[in-house]
Amino acid sequence: MNLPKPKFCGQNWLDMKPTENGRICGGCDKVIFDFSKKKFDEISKIQEANNNSICGIYSSKQLKKWDKLETTTSIPNKLLVAASTLIMGLTQIKANNKILKPLIYKQSIIENQLITKEVVEISDSIENVEIIGLVYEIDSIGNKTPVPFVNLFLKHHKLGTTSDFDGKFCIKIPKDQFNENPDTLTVRLVGYQSQSIVFSVLPKDSILIEIEMNQSMDNVIAFYVTEPNFFQKAKWKVKNLFRKSN
Repeated sequence: MNLPKPKFCGQNWLDMKPTENGRICGGCDKVIFDFSKKKFDEISKIQEANNNSICGIYSSKQLKKWDKLETTTSIPNKLLVAASTLIMGLTQIKANNKILKPLIYKQSIIENQLITKEVVEISDSIENVEIIGLVYEIDSIGNKTPVPFVNLFLKHHKLGTTSDFDGKFCIKIPKDQFNENPDTLTVRLVGYQSQSIVFSVLPKDSILIEIEMNQSMDNVIAFYVTEPNFFQKAKWKVKNLFRKSN
């Protein structure tokens, strides 16, 4: 089948904050994936599994040939595993070798503040404070089903990530950047209701959470940003140097 072409977005890729799975859009806090080096059958498989909701950056060559290229409906399992590993880079969740009690966050409480009660002093052996967990939805028979490609962004610390194919995620806050100020974890995926989880006190140690997603009836639209050329990159570097000097 043909891969539907996403709609254009005017956000500047170079101005976006890098994250482990791409860059974070300054307009909507979504993670923009770098599809510019991927084959169309890889892109098609990933988009098809997520209702064509993943925003990304594409090369000018990809965009020009978009309507002409045919995509396959299946790819080898090994290739799919490789693609998921490259994009997500998260196959196992560990919490500094500690057993943590999960907190369940549901859509019905997004307007309320959620207070983390268990606060422990940070030790010298811990390099990062981690927010780790699982994003899932309830299927028709009542089972938890992992939801991949969910965008999670910690607003105050300006750190984000996405859930992997197993619905797992991990946001690492370097110890030297950590502070206890209130923070908000936004949870977004096109086709699902957005959530805002407010931490009145951010724990000084890792916390394990499970987040239930609920599907939205809104129209699903994916967007793309263009890959900057040599001159745009050079102009941005000069502009950034002047910005830092002021």
